[in-house]
Amino acid sequence: MSSLEQDIQKTLSRVSVLERRLRLHSAISFTLGCLLLGVILLGAGPGKFEEIQASRFVVSDESNQPRALLTSHRGTTVLSMFDAANKVRTRLAVMEDGHPELTLLSESGQTLIRLAERQGAVLLQMDDGRGMGQLTLGQTSEQFGINVSQSDGQAGVRLRAAENTPQLAVVGPDGSGVFQAFSNASKAGISISDKDGTPAAVLVLQDHGRPMLLLQGQQKRTIFVPQENVATPPAANSGR
Repeated sequence: MSSLEQDIQKTLSRVSVLERRLRLHSAISFTLGCLLLGVILLGAGPGKFEEIQASRFVVSDESNQPRALLTSHRGTTVLSMFDAANKVRTRLAVMEDGHPELTLLSESGQTLIRLAERQGAVLLQMDDGRGMGQLTLGQTSEQFGINVSQSDGQAGVRLRAAENTPQLAVVGPDGSGVFQAFSNASKAGISISDKDGTPAAVLVLQDHGRPMLLLQGQQKRTIFVPQENVATPPAANSGR
Protein backbone atom coordinates (compact mmCIF):
# COMPACT_ATOMS: atom_id res chain seq x y z
CA MET A 1 0.00 0.00 0.00
CA SER A 2 1.40 3.37 -1.00
CA SER A 3 1.80 6.25 1.43
CA LEU A 4 -1.05 8.11 -0.31
CA GLU A 5 -3.43 5.24 0.22
CA GLN A 6 -2.37 5.01 3.85
CA ASP A 7 -3.06 8.72 4.35
CA ILE A 8 -6.52 8.36 2.77
CA GLN A 9 -7.29 5.37 5.00
CA LYS A 10 -6.24 7.26 8.13
CA THR A 11 -8.34 10.26 7.10
CA LEU A 12 -11.41 8.09 6.53
CA SER A 13 -10.90 6.46 9.93
CA ARG A 14 -10.69 9.86 11.63
CA VAL A 15 -13.83 11.06 9.81
CA SER A 16 -15.65 7.94 10.93
CA VAL A 17 -14.62 8.54 14.55
CA LEU A 18 -15.68 12.19 14.39
CA GLU A 19 -19.04 11.22 12.87
CA ARG A 20 -19.73 8.74 15.69
CA ARG A 21 -18.81 11.37 18.28
CA LEU A 22 -21.04 13.94 16.59
CA ARG A 23 -24.00 11.55 16.64
CA LEU A 24 -23.38 10.78 20.29
CA HIS A 25 -23.15 14.46 21.19
CA SER A 26 -26.35 15.19 19.23
CA ALA A 27 -28.24 12.44 21.04
CA ILE A 28 -27.00 13.68 24.42
CA SER A 29 -27.92 17.28 23.58
CA PHE A 30 -31.40 16.27 22.43
CA THR A 31 -31.98 14.25 25.60
CA LEU A 32 -30.80 17.10 27.83
CA GLY A 33 -32.96 19.55 25.91
CA CYS A 34 -36.07 17.39 26.41
CA LEU A 35 -35.32 17.03 30.11
CA LEU A 36 -34.80 20.78 30.47
CA LEU A 37 -38.04 21.54 28.65
CA GLY A 38 -39.91 19.09 30.86
CA VAL A 39 -38.52 20.72 33.98
CA ILE A 40 -39.56 24.14 32.72
CA LEU A 41 -43.08 23.00 31.87
CA LEU A 42 -43.58 21.18 35.16
CA GLY A 43 -42.18 24.02 37.22
CA ALA A 44 -43.86 26.88 35.42
CA GLY A 45 -47.48 26.22 36.41
CA PRO A 46 -50.49 28.38 35.46
CA GLY A 47 -49.83 32.05 35.02
CA LYS A 48 -46.04 31.80 35.16
CA PHE A 49 -45.42 32.06 31.43
CA GLU A 50 -44.38 35.37 30.03
CA GLU A 51 -47.42 37.33 28.81
CA ILE A 52 -47.77 38.57 25.27
CA GLN A 53 -49.76 41.79 25.13
CA ALA A 54 -51.11 43.50 22.05
CA SER A 55 -54.21 45.38 20.95
CA ARG A 56 -54.52 43.43 17.69
CA PHE A 57 -53.98 39.75 16.80
CA VAL A 58 -54.33 38.32 13.29
CA VAL A 59 -54.56 34.60 12.45
CA SER A 60 -53.66 33.77 8.84
CA ASP A 61 -54.01 30.61 6.78
CA GLU A 62 -51.37 28.84 4.72
CA SER A 63 -51.89 31.43 1.94
CA ASN A 64 -51.19 34.26 4.36
CA GLN A 65 -54.81 35.39 4.17
CA PRO A 66 -56.34 36.70 7.42
CA ARG A 67 -58.98 34.33 8.77
CA ALA A 68 -59.46 35.72 12.28
CA LEU A 69 -58.89 39.10 13.89
CA LEU A 70 -58.94 39.90 17.61
CA THR A 71 -59.00 43.58 18.53
CA SER A 72 -59.69 45.71 21.59
CA HIS A 73 -60.48 49.42 21.32
CA ARG A 74 -62.12 51.85 23.73
CA GLY A 75 -63.39 49.13 26.02
CA THR A 76 -64.86 46.94 23.25
CA THR A 77 -63.26 43.58 22.42
CA VAL A 78 -64.16 41.98 19.07
CA LEU A 79 -63.26 38.63 17.52
CA SER A 80 -64.01 38.59 13.78
CA MET A 81 -63.69 35.52 11.54
CA PHE A 82 -63.37 35.76 7.75
CA ASP A 83 -64.24 33.49 4.85
CA ALA A 84 -61.97 32.71 1.89
CA ALA A 85 -63.09 35.95 0.20
CA ASN A 86 -61.86 37.99 3.19
CA LYS A 87 -65.41 38.90 4.27
CA VAL A 88 -66.48 38.91 7.90
CA ARG A 89 -68.97 36.07 8.51
CA THR A 90 -68.89 35.76 12.30
CA ARG A 91 -68.36 38.42 14.94
CA LEU A 92 -68.18 37.90 18.70
CA ALA A 93 -67.97 41.05 20.79
CA VAL A 94 -68.05 42.25 24.38
CA MET A 95 -69.20 45.86 24.29
CA GLU A 96 -68.00 48.74 26.44
CA ASP A 97 -70.91 48.38 28.86
CA GLY A 98 -70.10 44.68 29.30
CA HIS A 99 -72.91 43.07 27.31
CA PRO A 100 -71.93 40.30 24.83
CA GLU A 101 -73.09 39.96 21.23
CA LEU A 102 -72.76 37.19 18.63
CA THR A 103 -73.46 38.08 14.99
CA LEU A 104 -73.55 35.86 11.90
CA LEU A 105 -73.41 37.72 8.58
CA SER A 106 -74.12 36.89 4.95
CA GLU A 107 -71.65 37.30 2.10
CA SER A 108 -73.04 40.80 1.48
CA GLY A 109 -72.49 41.79 5.11
CA GLN A 110 -76.15 41.62 6.15
CA THR A 111 -76.90 40.40 9.65
CA LEU A 112 -78.55 36.95 9.54
CA ILE A 113 -78.48 36.01 13.21
CA ARG A 114 -77.81 38.26 16.21
CA LEU A 115 -77.72 37.06 19.80
CA ALA A 116 -77.23 39.62 22.56
CA GLU A 117 -77.64 39.98 26.31
CA ARG A 118 -77.94 43.21 28.27
CA GLN A 119 -78.82 43.62 31.94
CA GLY A 120 -80.53 40.22 32.07
CA ALA A 121 -82.54 40.74 28.87
CA VAL A 122 -81.80 38.29 26.04
CA LEU A 123 -82.46 39.01 22.36
CA LEU A 124 -82.27 36.58 19.43
CA GLN A 125 -82.91 38.05 15.98
CA MET A 126 -82.95 36.06 12.73
CA ASP A 127 -83.31 37.50 9.23
CA ASP A 128 -83.85 35.50 6.05
CA GLY A 129 -81.20 37.59 4.23
CA ARG A 130 -83.53 38.37 1.32
CA GLY A 131 -85.46 41.24 2.87
CA MET A 132 -88.64 39.19 3.19
CA GLY A 133 -88.93 38.95 6.96
CA GLN A 134 -87.34 38.44 10.33
CA LEU A 135 -87.97 36.56 13.55
CA THR A 136 -87.18 38.13 16.91
CA LEU A 137 -87.24 36.38 20.27
CA GLY A 138 -86.83 38.48 23.37
CA GLN A 139 -86.79 37.74 27.07
CA THR A 140 -86.77 40.12 30.03
CA SER A 141 -87.40 39.67 33.73
CA GLU A 142 -91.09 40.47 33.17
CA GLN A 143 -92.10 38.87 29.86
CA PHE A 144 -91.13 36.73 26.89
CA GLY A 145 -91.98 37.74 23.34
CA ILE A 146 -91.83 36.55 19.74
CA ASN A 147 -92.14 38.83 16.72
CA VAL A 148 -92.59 37.62 13.14
CA SER A 149 -92.45 40.68 10.92
CA GLN A 150 -91.18 42.29 7.77
CA SER A 151 -87.46 43.02 7.59
CA ASP A 152 -88.11 46.61 8.70
CA GLY A 153 -89.76 45.30 11.87
CA GLN A 154 -93.16 46.90 11.10
CA ALA A 155 -96.10 44.71 10.03
CA GLY A 156 -96.30 41.25 11.49
CA VAL A 157 -97.43 39.07 14.39
CA ARG A 158 -96.42 39.66 18.00
CA LEU A 159 -96.78 37.19 20.84
CA ARG A 160 -96.21 38.26 24.45
CA ALA A 161 -96.17 36.06 27.53
CA ALA A 162 -96.21 38.44 30.48
CA GLU A 163 -97.03 37.16 33.95
CA ASN A 164 -100.58 35.72 33.82
CA THR A 165 -101.37 37.93 30.79
CA PRO A 166 -100.62 36.33 27.39
CA GLN A 167 -101.20 38.55 24.37
CA LEU A 168 -101.34 38.00 20.61
CA ALA A 169 -101.30 40.97 18.23
CA VAL A 170 -101.48 41.32 14.45
CA VAL A 171 -100.03 44.64 13.28
CA GLY A 172 -100.53 46.20 9.86
CA PRO A 173 -98.13 48.44 7.90
CA ASP A 174 -96.84 51.44 9.87
CA GLY A 175 -98.43 50.02 13.01
CA SER A 176 -101.99 50.49 11.75
CA GLY A 177 -104.93 48.15 12.31
CA VAL A 178 -103.73 46.39 15.43
CA PHE A 179 -105.73 43.24 16.21
CA GLN A 180 -105.04 41.96 19.69
CA ALA A 181 -106.21 38.98 21.74
CA PHE A 182 -105.51 38.99 25.47
CA SER A 183 -106.31 37.09 28.62
CA ASN A 184 -105.76 37.55 32.35
CA ALA A 185 -107.23 36.35 35.62
CA SER A 186 -110.36 38.51 35.40
CA LYS A 187 -111.24 38.64 31.69
CA ALA A 188 -110.37 37.64 28.15
CA GLY A 189 -111.06 39.48 24.95
CA ILE A 190 -110.09 40.86 21.58
CA SER A 191 -109.59 44.43 20.44
CA ILE A 192 -109.06 46.33 17.19
CA SER A 193 -107.11 49.59 17.36
CA ASP A 194 -106.05 52.31 14.95
CA LYS A 195 -102.43 53.13 14.19
CA ASP A 196 -102.33 55.47 17.19
CA GLY A 197 -103.12 52.55 19.47
CA THR A 198 -106.61 53.75 20.40
CA PRO A 199 -109.04 50.82 20.68
CA ALA A 200 -111.97 51.17 18.26
CA ALA A 201 -113.70 47.92 19.11
CA VAL A 202 -113.29 45.74 22.17
CA LEU A 203 -115.05 42.48 22.93
CA VAL A 204 -114.52 41.29 26.50
CA LEU A 205 -115.70 38.18 28.30
CA GLN A 206 -115.79 38.82 32.04
CA ASP A 207 -114.85 36.16 34.56
CA HIS A 208 -118.52 35.60 35.41
CA GLY A 209 -119.21 34.74 31.75
CA ARG A 210 -121.02 37.91 30.68
CA PRO A 211 -119.73 39.43 27.39
CA MET A 212 -119.34 43.14 26.73
CA LEU A 213 -118.85 44.93 23.41
CA LEU A 214 -117.38 48.44 23.24
CA LEU A 215 -117.47 50.50 20.04
CA GLN A 216 -115.59 53.77 20.20
CA GLY A 217 -115.49 56.53 17.58
CA GLN A 218 -113.96 59.97 17.61
CA GLN A 219 -116.92 61.53 19.42
CA LYS A 220 -119.10 58.67 20.56
CA ARG A 221 -118.76 55.55 22.64
CA THR A 222 -121.28 52.74 22.61
CA ILE A 223 -121.33 49.84 25.03
CA PHE A 224 -123.41 46.71 24.55
CA VAL A 225 -123.96 44.52 27.61
CA PRO A 226 -126.46 41.68 27.15
CA GLN A 227 -128.89 41.40 30.02
CA GLU A 228 -129.26 38.17 31.90
CA ASN A 229 -132.29 36.07 31.07
CA VAL A 230 -135.24 36.88 33.30
CA ALA A 231 -137.79 34.12 33.90
CA THR A 232 -141.29 35.08 32.68
CA PRO A 233 -144.30 34.13 34.77
CA PRO A 234 -146.50 31.34 33.38
CA ALA A 235 -149.56 32.41 31.43
CA ALA A 236 -152.80 32.59 33.40
CA ASN A 237 -155.13 29.61 33.01
CA SER A 238 -157.93 30.87 30.79
CA GLY A 239 -160.23 28.04 31.84
CA ARG A 240 -160.57 29.28 35.40
